[in-house]
This record gives sequence, structure tokens and C-alpha cells, in this order.
Amino acid sequence: MNEMSTETRDEVLRAELKAEYSRLQDTYEDFDKRSLTIKGWISAAAVTGASLGLKDGKLPGNEVWIVVIVVLLSIWCVETYWKMFQYGFRDRIRILEAYFRNDKDSKGPPSLFQIYHSWNESHVHDTPIYRYEHKFRPLDIVLRFIKVMCYPFVFLPYLPLIILCLAFYLRIPMQTVGIAILGALAIALLVHVLFVRPNLKKKASAQ
Repeated sequence: MNEMSTETRDEVLRAELKAEYSRLQDTYEDFDKRSLTIKGWISAAAVTGASLGLKDGKLPGNEVWIVVIVVLLSIWCVETYWKMFQYGFRDRIRILEAYFRNDKDSKGPPSLFQIYHSWNESHVHDTPIYRYEHKFRPLDIVLRFIKVMCYPFVFLPYLPLIILCLAFYLRIPMQTVGIAILGALAIALLVHVLFVRPNLKKKASAQ
């Protein structure tokens, strides 16, 4: 049996990596779809719960708001961890994209069948894949969790609902509640602008 030529092997490798990239991209986007589904359930449950709780014109007992806060905080944490699971695939996607565009930082053709290994290195160890990333990676998993938790597309709608429940629990006037929600959103966005966007700019400039 004749051995495959170098050109044929390169074509086979490129086809396999292309198929892997398509699967990874589909998987990555599925995380977002499921996340939006969870948010839809929470929003519907919040509206239903509020309508049932206020049907007699009276607020439920304080213990109800504590339970709701615990549930919202739990789901917020679950979604944060869900996003971190999703982000574990980003490094492998970046490596494949760098290979296909012949990036100068690419270390040659990536090895096949390395999805889980790459995910583990990214999610668990936050291992840098390029030299310039050593300036900000690895980052402790707890700090990464807090950073992801502060992303606007992650904390919504949980943070405003938690503030609202706290206001009902403490019997705070609704006008004050509105100000508190706007303030919390402003603080979260400020954290995102001060700590997240600068890191993205550093990565872009380093590349």
C-alpha cells in the first residue's frame, strides 16, 4: 500500500480540523441558546410569582422573599459556571482559527482529537496558549468566576430581581428600589468597563 503524500496528509488534516471547528462552533453557540432559555424561564416565573403574590394587594411573608433570593442567586451562580464551561472551548477555537488564517503566532498544524484536553487546560488551569497571554493568565478560578458573574449578559435578570426581592423583604419604597436597581446596574457595568474591556484591549494590542 502506497503511503499518502505530504500534500494528501495536509488535506486530510485540514478537513478534519475544519470539521472539528464546525462542531466546536455549534457547541459554543448552543451554550448561549440554553442560557437564553434559562433566562426566559426565570423571567416568566418572576412575572407569574409576582402576579400570584400580589393578587390580594398584599406582599407575601418575608420568608418567601428569602427563598426567592436564594433561588435567584443559585441560578445566577449556575449560569456563571455554565458560561465558564462554555469559555473553556474558546482556546481550542482560537487555535483552529489561527491555523486557518496562517497566523504568525500559530505553532503549526494543531493536533487532532484534543477537544477535552484543550477544554481542561483552559477551564481548569487557564493555561496561556500564546506568549503575550502570560501577562494576565493563568487567573485563579474564583476570580474568573466573579469576573464572569459581573458580565451584564450574565447578571441580567438576576441582580435586579434580587434587589427587588430585598426591597420587598425590607419594605423599602418602590422609588428607592428603582434607584437601587439603577445603581447596581451602573456599578456592574463600571466593573465590566474598568476590568474586562481593558483586558480585551491588552489582548488585541499584544496580538
